[in-house]
Amino acid sequence: GGRPGARRRGAERRGVLLRAVTVGGMAARHVRGGGAGAAAAATEDGAATASPPMVDYAALRRRRIAANEQKLRDLELGDAAEALRAAAAPPPAPKRRASGRGLKSKRARVEGPRRTSLRARGLGPDGEAAAAGAPDRVPAWEPPVDTHARKEGPLACADVLWEDQEADHAAALTRWLATAEEASPSGSASVSADGGGAGAGKGRGKGKKRAAGGAGGGGGASAGAGRAARALTALRIRGERFVAKVVPQRVFSISVVPTASVLCGVVGDKWGRVGFWRPDLDDEDEQVVVFAPHSRPVPAIAHVAGQPGRIVTCSYDGSVRGLDAEAGVFDEIFADDDQLFHYVDLTPDGRVAYAATRAGSVLQIDLRARGGKAIEFEELHERKVTSVHVNPSRPELLLTASLDRAVRVWDVRKMKTRASKTAGEVVQAMAVTSAFWSPDGTRFVSTCNDNTVRVWTGATAGTPKQQTSIKHNNHTGRWLSNFRTIWDPAAADTLVVGNMARGLDVYAATTGEAAGYLTDAEQLTAVPTLNALHPTLDAIVSSTASGRLYLWR
Repeated sequence: GGRPGARRRGAERRGVLLRAVTVGGMAARHVRGGGAGAAAAATEDGAATASPPMVDYAALRRRRIAANEQKLRDLELGDAAEALRAAAAPPPAPKRRASGRGLKSKRARVEGPRRTSLRARGLGPDGEAAAAGAPDRVPAWEPPVDTHARKEGPLACADVLWEDQEADHAAALTRWLATAEEASPSGSASVSADGGGAGAGKGRGKGKKRAAGGAGGGGGASAGAGRAARALTALRIRGERFVAKVVPQRVFSISVVPTASVLCGVVGDKWGRVGFWRPDLDDEDEQVVVFAPHSRPVPAIAHVAGQPGRIVTCSYDGSVRGLDAEAGVFDEIFADDDQLFHYVDLTPDGRVAYAATRAGSVLQIDLRARGGKAIEFEELHERKVTSVHVNPSRPELLLTASLDRAVRVWDVRKMKTRASKTAGEVVQAMAVTSAFWSPDGTRFVSTCNDNTVRVWTGATAGTPKQQTSIKHNNHTGRWLSNFRTIWDPAAADTLVVGNMARGLDVYAATTGEAAGYLTDAEQLTAVPTLNALHPTLDAIVSSTASGRLYLWR
């Protein structure tokens, strides 16, 4: 009987306390409200009851915060915390701005259609014609003129000089190209765009010459190749003078004019401009000359062997053009509005060009014939052909790479306009962005989107066999041009490719070992996606998406 009673008495006490708290809270709210609330707090006999004292929680909180802060000051913890923060986070280094040499960037202001009201156009609120005497109606809107339409026919260099370029500087450039001495002997392979091989040749002039590489194919690196690799890893960007903005938009292709003395880099950009850069000239304004022979991206540049003044370019606008520096003209070699050309390469004798298309075909263009005579080899690949390269020692062999994951070798003597049979083929895991023969023509290197660079042997005698596989981050993203691994034209065993860490990787082709890494945190402020090596001088020209060129020497 004791325990139930105790529970009952406990419940009664809790109920009394709950009612007291409820009544007290209501009374406090009424007293704070004043007026009618205070009158309602009176008892039946008219005597007002005293409200409980109010607690100022805000003041209590402030007093506690002040007491805690005083304790921290007494312990001197605040000074220790500030010292730790200063030691852990040193002041950031000032961000270096890109070089301002070369072209000056200009932001074009886009003018949209002017907005006018119905009243100003002479219309009523419902859009109908207003009363007589109202202003005339605005003429109907017309679509803008296509400013990137393909340019037709031969183009004089003076007529396609871009914007504020000086005509005298362009004339000086073409005169130099027409009379420049070649760096490689007549008959050797040209320095093709973005990595085409060129045989090591004799050169004279300023700058340190490169040691000629050995001609061994699948064997070990020769002494000459080893010296060339060491020479490349010692190159540096020697100050801001060797950085310049050459074209206004993203670079799609790059090459070096194979001259013996003055170094000259050539690039093609997103909107059909072809820029020349001669960093060794004393006059800074004369160093950069830009032409606009195309209206769409220029993805490849090739040089005619033995003639530095003849340069061939292709474009997405469906044209293949050739610069004749002596005549000062960009000739139209071939044009087809239904084609999008993604690469071009020349035979060693400079008589035939091979142009790769978006549709998976390759065109054979006779450079000697007028009127654009070409033979199209269709269905070589299922998707876009990313590169085509002529074997420097056996010109009848073509090497093509494609987004369909295949790299194929073709014998031109046995090719047909449709359903040609390959002389060799390898299929990789993902799209192949480029494939190039070695300078001696016995091997080729492929760059694949599966983050791998591979070297293949035996391609001239049948099915290629993998010799080396190199792990390399090839995911450049949407806004950068794809990496293209290139051979050192003065050596048979050295590879160079851009790096997402803003540098260049140098590899030994036979072993796949890293021979060196080139970087310059002060001058190189972006990813050097495309690169070109001079055939005889110790020099590399690199490009970035901003249109800037960097000279390693």
